[in-house]
Amino acid sequence: MYHRILKSYSENPLKHLNEYSISESQFEDQMAYLSRHCNVISASEAIAGKNISKDKKNVVVTLDDGYKNNYTNAFPILLKYNFPALFSITTGFVANRIPMWFDILEYAVANTHQKTARIKWKDTYIPFRLETTTEKIKFFKWLHSKCIEIIQEERDQFISNILIELNVTINNEKIFEDPDYAPLSAQEIRIMSESKIAEFATHSVHHYLLSRVSLPTLKNELISSKSTVEHITGLPCKYFCIPGGFYNNSVIDVILNAGFEKIFSSDIIEIDPMSIGNVIGRYGITRYITKELFADIINGPFHWIYYSLKSRNNSNK
Repeated sequence: MYHRILKSYSENPLKHLNEYSISESQFEDQMAYLSRHCNVISASEAIAGKNISKDKKNVVVTLDDGYKNNYTNAFPILLKYNFPALFSITTGFVANRIPMWFDILEYAVANTHQKTARIKWKDTYIPFRLETTTEKIKFFKWLHSKCIEIIQEERDQFISNILIELNVTINNEKIFEDPDYAPLSAQEIRIMSESKIAEFATHSVHHYLLSRVSLPTLKNELISSKSTVEHITGLPCKYFCIPGGFYNNSVIDVILNAGFEKIFSSDIIEIDPMSIGNVIGRYGITRYITKELFADIINGPFHWIYYSLKSRNNSNK
């Protein structure tokens, strides 16, 4: 499971605070490893039990969110190796050109000139110092955690209040001038879809954590995003990728009832290609995955220990 594929890492310590942003060279190295050692198949092939190797580890490559760099940086590498991939797009980001909420936070923290901030949280104002880079990173992490904790329908207002406190104005197109934050265009999605190696899933409209929204909001996130993906690609949207890995059994039932055939989660589990359930787990690849650890994730004996320390039981959230 990949997300943003960067041309290179920024020297700005307040940029790319999300560990799921990896470099193009790191992605290239990992695809080269898969080419040498694995059988890379599409999500649809895996689900249908087609082209399954009995000798090599079978791997499906997925990319979440819908960043333009999936097209400019990742897609050429996938074409080089003739690797299929599943791209799940956040439709509010891609179709409505609204920056991802965590990118708004990162932009605000990086661009504020305020030396202090007081953020209201549960009827209490919490003070922060913002004079150093370390203080700003700590502040960003706190804001990020609260945006996960909050009732999701209240998240946008919470972020708006933060922007006011930091005296930062958000201009979407200004943010998108940086290619690391820009969304895919409809034309790029269609080009990728017509290549026959790219499949498209939806990742919701607003990237809400779905176990923390009301039922009407949940249904809208599913139905609206499915319709948008189908409108752009001209193809059925059969798969849903859960934002942030937060779900429960009730969420799964609503997703399936909305017409999705399979659901991709962030659970760290290997899948038996002969017995694939409704929810398909994935390994999240971060910038801290070394070549050795990547090889071990694919074929080695120690990755279970690593992930038992790093992973969360998202199915209970």
